[in-house]
Order: sequence, then C-alpha cells, then structure tokens
Amino acid sequence: MKVSLLVLTILFTAVCAGKLDEKHNEILQLKCGIKGSQREFINGDTARPGDHPWAVSVYVKANTTSKNGVFLGPGTLISARHVLTFNSIKVVDGKRRILGQEEVNGACNGNHFELSQDEMYHFDYDFEHFKNFDSKRDFKNTIASVYIINGCQSSPPPATLLMFELKESALHNKKGYPVCISNSPKHFDASDFEVFGLNQQGRLVSGAFAPTNCTATAPFSCAHAVKQNQGLCSGDFGGSAVSRIDNRFTMLGFFAQGNKNCKAKPETLEAFKFLNIGYYREEICEVTGICTPSPPSPEESTTLSPSELIPGESTDTPPSSKTDVPEGTTEQEFFTEGPASTDHSISTTDQRERLKTSFSLKNQHLQLFHLLQTCPREPLSKNFSQKNQSLHLTQLLLPSPREQLQKKSSRKIPCPHMSLPEQLK
Repeated sequence: MKVSLLVLTILFTAVCAGKLDEKHNEILQLKCGIKGSQREFINGDTARPGDHPWAVSVYVKANTTSKNGVFLGPGTLISARHVLTFNSIKVVDGKRRILGQEEVNGACNGNHFELSQDEMYHFDYDFEHFKNFDSKRDFKNTIASVYIINGCQSSPPPATLLMFELKESALHNKKGYPVCISNSPKHFDASDFEVFGLNQQGRLVSGAFAPTNCTATAPFSCAHAVKQNQGLCSGDFGGSAVSRIDNRFTMLGFFAQGNKNCKAKPETLEAFKFLNIGYYREEICEVTGICTPSPPSPEESTTLSPSELIPGESTDTPPSSKTDVPEGTTEQEFFTEGPASTDHSISTTDQRERLKTSFSLKNQHLQLFHLLQTCPREPLSKNFSQKNQSLHLTQLLLPSPREQLQKKSSRKIPCPHMSLPEQLK
C-alpha cells in the first residue's frame, strides 16, 4: 500500500508541472491574497513572520568578478508554483548574460525568452529572509523553467520581468502563500501601499510608499516614501508594492529603476520607478496560466472598495467561495498541488471573460459578507443563529444569476443603520 501511494505521489507531482489549467486558475483567483497582515505603522522595520507570506528570497549565481558570485534579491510568489522577480539577465554585446557577465542560452517562445534547462542551476529561492544571507549556501534543484517576459520583443515594453516556474509547490512548508496580481494599471495610483525589500544582511524589511507623478511612461509608475527617512536601493530591485484591493492583498508592481546607492540620503532621492504589473496582465496569463479578469468598464463595475462599503476597513480575512474540486480531493490539496497543464508552449486562449462574469458575483458576495460582519444583527427568524444568517444570505447571492439576485437581495438585512450597496439592489 505504501509503495502504491509513493507511485501515485510521484505521478501526481509530475502532472503538476507547467502552466495552471483553467480550473486551478479559478481557484487561485478565489484564494490568493487572503493571508498576510498589515501594520498600522510602518517605519522601514524588519518584517515579522506572516507579514508578507508571498515574499521570497531569490538567489542568482554566475561567474563574475565578485569573490562569491552569489547574489540575493526579493521575489514574489503569485501561485503555488510561480515566482515573479526582477530580470537579472541583461543583453550585453548582443548576448544574454546573467548580471551582465556570464552568458546563458535559451530560445524564443512567442514574445518571451525561455532559458535552456541546463541553465537552471544558476537560480534558487527560499523563504529564509528572516535570518542573515549566507553567500556560501548550497543551491537546490528548485526551478523548473525561467522566462524573460517580452524577452524576444525589440520594442517596448522592456524585458524587466523574470518568471520562475517551480518544480514543487511552495506551499508545502506552510511558510509561503500567493499574493493576487493587479489586473489594471490604475490600481497603482489608487492609494498608499507597502513595499518590501531586503536589507544588506538579507533580511526582509518593508516601508510605506505612495504614488506620485513623474516623467516615467508605461509600463512604469512612480512612488515616493511616505517618510523621508526611508528609501530604496539596489538590494530592493524586485521588491513588491502590495495593497489591499477588495480586502485581498494584491501586487501592484515592483521596484525596477532608481537609486542604487544604499548609503544615499533618502530625502535627496528622486521618485522610485516601479514596473506596473497591471500592464502585464496578458503576458503573465500566456506564460503561467494565471489569468485575471479583464478590468470592468466604469458602467459595468460592481465592486466597491472596503472604505466605500462600510465605515472603517475590515482586516478580517474574507471567506473563500466554494469551487468544485475532483471527487476524493480536498480543496486545499487541489489548490496547492495541481494537476496543472503540462503544456509549456505559449497559448493565446483567453480565459478571462469567464472569470470576469464569475468575479462579479464573487465581489457581491464579499461585499455582503463584510456588511454582515460589521453591524449589529437580529435573527432572520428564530431558527437562524448569527453564523447561519451569514451562510444563508451568501447562499442566496452566490449561485443566483443577477436577475434572481435583485429579487432575493430585497429581503430585510438585519442591520438597522445600513442597507445593501446600490449595486445589489
């Protein structure tokens, strides 16, 4: 029996490699960004475990003039098997070189450049950013594929984004959890956000930043530190800007251009340039299968920000909606493991329209959930507990088409000082 289970585990893991299939992408979109914490005051301090569960340490080694040839930078977990980071491969004299020095091989796959399998030994990742960086660490065989997004395009947008596909799920050790990714460049300018990076010891740090105007053009956006004693430098390239959108931690972009001098006075620095991930929605979908819904037009939008929905943003984790999983498989196993598509070719199939429709109902569900959680309640009937009230009302919303939703949502909500959002009436 143990032998059979071992064989099944090996086969199951093998099937998991590659892009996410449509079903796993839907589950990811429901569950991403629901874990993590947000501090009330951020002063550029060392991060605490749990602050940024999507933050990973990315290691790159190459034959360079440096004594050790091992370099460290931040990356971001955007699915159980995908890490997004700053592109450390530069074109020098017509050749692609790691850190601008050691040449690497690969081939174009559509608009994107895929490194050869014999180049995977240059890269590694882990979650060990709560202790000092060990430049003599042993590299592990963790990376299945590496893509330079738009690495085969000669015209803008620039190839600043590197995508790792992992050999195994990053959720096994329970240290990591994927963040959501922005589906619109406009999210970057909406509010202040946290940015995480790595200090000179390799430890995770974070600071508060705000969008600002600058001369940068798409796909870049600019930000400045909320406090003048904070800043970013070379060790922070690839550090993510993360904000709460619809009560989900969402990656807006990462630090890509700006100050390289870590000893410079922060108050003397110009605005920091971030690669705005909202511009790369389609490219990320092509390479990874992580496909976010198309941003709704203003007249179609049914999503309210937490501040518009209720007085004071809730920091509670929203519930995950039910999505069918294969018989005999738990939802957690399905989300964490796979199976995913084994096709590494770049597909142009667009999954986003279906997601756009389903997300409209999911957002309505989240809105009503927060309304229920933040106001006094009276029983709908003598047979309903407070917990059952929430379950009952969300069941009314989630499976119903919008026409039925409008009728059912007219039932009395047990909150005397609030009513349903206009979009749900």
